[in-house]
Amino acid sequence: MYVYTSGWYEPAGNRNTDTADANCASGSGNVNGSRAIYRRHKGDRRRKKFHCVNVKTNSSGRLERTIGNSNDYVRWDRGGQGHHPCKNLGTSYLYTTSGSTFSGANFGFRCTVPDSRIPGLLRGNSNHVNSAGANDSRNVRKTIKDQLLFGARMREGSTGTGYCLRKENLAKKIGNETCFQLVSRRINEATANQKAREYCATKAGRKDPKCKCLNVAGSTFLRDCKANPSWAGCNEVNAGIKSFENAGLKSATGLFGNADCIVPGICSGNVYKPLSNVPACANKTAICNQVMKLENVKSFAGVKATQGCNINFEAEQNKRDREKREAAAAAKRKRDAAAAAAAKRKRDADAAAKRKRDADAAAKRKRDAAAKKKKTPAPAPASKKAPATSRTPSGSPAPATASAAAPATGGGLAKPGGMSQNTKIAIGVGGVVVLCCCLLLMMMMMGGGGGGGRRRR
Repeated sequence: MYVYTSGWYEPAGNRNTDTADANCASGSGNVNGSRAIYRRHKGDRRRKKFHCVNVKTNSSGRLERTIGNSNDYVRWDRGGQGHHPCKNLGTSYLYTTSGSTFSGANFGFRCTVPDSRIPGLLRGNSNHVNSAGANDSRNVRKTIKDQLLFGARMREGSTGTGYCLRKENLAKKIGNETCFQLVSRRINEATANQKAREYCATKAGRKDPKCKCLNVAGSTFLRDCKANPSWAGCNEVNAGIKSFENAGLKSATGLFGNADCIVPGICSGNVYKPLSNVPACANKTAICNQVMKLENVKSFAGVKATQGCNINFEAEQNKRDREKREAAAAAKRKRDAAAAAAAKRKRDADAAAKRKRDADAAAKRKRDAAAKKKKTPAPAPASKKAPATSRTPSGSPAPATASAAAPATGGGLAKPGGMSQNTKIAIGVGGVVVLCCCLLLMMMMMGGGGGGGRRRR
């Protein structure tokens, strides 16, 4: 990198040597790029002497001894303070014409500064680095520090990219500020943000906590974080998803429009911003509503993404538990009432069935009794008297008729439990026949006895 700075001779008039050579033994005279130049001459034309001063520094930033002694008679300050402007910086290149770039100076220099030396120069914050400098192409003075930090376009050429405008240095601190802050303040915020986006796309930037918002700003942040858990911000996103799943919200990933839905405020604070700021979670209401539909709402009390839901998780869980107990008690009462009703219906059905069986039995008995009554002969009328018993020829009473005979053992004809009706009728008829035969025999016997008596007379 280059820096440009004005230079002056020290005010006392000292020089490294006096010589008759107007070119100060350099062979080039007072021209751009000279290693030594004369500051004045003394004497007449034939005996003129030149006061020569060494102006060349090497790559280590040390003054080279071109002629005479090695003392430094060049200053970076108009008042004679300081030392050679390129001392401790690097190789110098002389500009003998001051012009507007080195306005008011005896000459100017371009100092080549190795990149390895820049951080130390900036941290050292010396008066030399903070004061020495030159005007840029717009005639605005730029100190060596300004040029080292941000670069510049000078009339003699460009310095190259400043230290803080290199994306890999954006997070580096210069004093109490980072390069990002310095670029934002000294150049503009848009430039700083652009450099930040370039930095966060590097391997080192991916792991820088200040890049976490940029790492999760895209629409593919869920996939990116799953594939790159070491990226800054992705550890928070992955943990947020896991906390939702552990709490029971399995379909939550479909609700997340951006990373702020999982990790609220992930893009707030001291982080680098994307082109468009990541908005607050647009689906916060949907997430909160889905959480409220779950039974174990208390499990989300520790989930960071639900802290903005304004849910009193403990009170809500107590309410749900109470409602659950009340619902269980109501269900039990309903089951008990249904069981009691079923038992009553069974008792009623059993009683009705018994009454029907009893009624059927009574009806059957009545039918059987009616059938038996229909088959039994009717008894003789009470007005008919039994025929008088006749006397046998011997004067003994006649045997009783079958109808007057005593009922047989086992009950009369009409008595239930006796012999069958047909049997009884047969026995009665048989008895009458036998009785008739007996009477006929007796009459025949009595008739024969009477005739014999008449013959004796």
